[in-house]
Amino acid sequence: PGVHGLWKLLTGTIAQAVYSGPHTPNASTEAGEPASYYKSLCPHGCLFELRGDPLETHDLASEHPQKRAELWTKLETAQGTAFNPDRGVRDPVACDTALHRYGGFWGPFVD
Repeated sequence: PGVHGLWKLLTGTIAQAVYSGPHTPNASTEAGEPASYYKSLCPHGCLFELRGDPLETHDLASEHPQKRAELWTKLETAQGTAFNPDRGVRDPVACDTALHRYGGFWGPFVD
């Protein structure tokens, strides 16, 4: 892939990082595999070039450290502009109420 590719940077823990095959359900995964098998850890960023690897199976971060750094910087810049208000202390009762009383939804806001 060239420097002008269609690049994607993933960070953190990526859940369900598994290729299920061209037709699902199928036998491309084993029954009973631990959930951790389907996670990908990208604390420093996993880099993919989507035109050449549309299924995101080959992490190119070590092969293209400058591209990874460039995208990481762009991500940090974008995160610095995100609105992140102080929402106070989390109340576990609110979570329990949303789950059990309202079927997993926050609300209703008008009874």
